[in-house]
This record gives sequence, structure tokens and C-alpha cells, in this order.
Amino acid sequence: SQLYEYRFRYKSSLHEPITLCMVLAEEPNSLPWITEYLCVDREITLCWFDRNGRLQYPQQCSEQMKQLGI
Repeated sequence: SQLYEYRFRYKSSLHEPITLCMVLAEEPNSLPWITEYLCVDREITLCWFDRNGRLQYPQQCSEQMKQLGI
């Protein structure tokens, strides 16, 4: 809910479209439904860094990452 609060509080100083992004410590494999819930239902972009320091993200977040220039 903190991401939604930030978007609301700072929307006057941000440019549309506003992309909510959550950077995780690792790929979210422990809960099979979490990626669809966050990326599709809640429209939150997920990403994390792999062991080689490369940015990774689920397929469901591809469009949002393109909007961010990634």
C-alpha cells in the first residue's frame, strides 16, 4: 500500500504514466500466484537482480519495463 500512497501524495510533481515498481531481493518463486497478483491485478512492476547483477523481471512486466526504458 505504500506504493499507492507515494503515487497519491506525489502525483502533482510526477509525469504520466506513473509506474509503480517494487525491487525484490530475489525472484518471487515462493508464492506461485504473487507475480500475477502484483503485476496484472495490482499493476505493480516487479524486478530483481540475478547473481550476475543483471536486472530481471517477469514476462508480465515487460511492457512496464519498456516504458521505463529498460
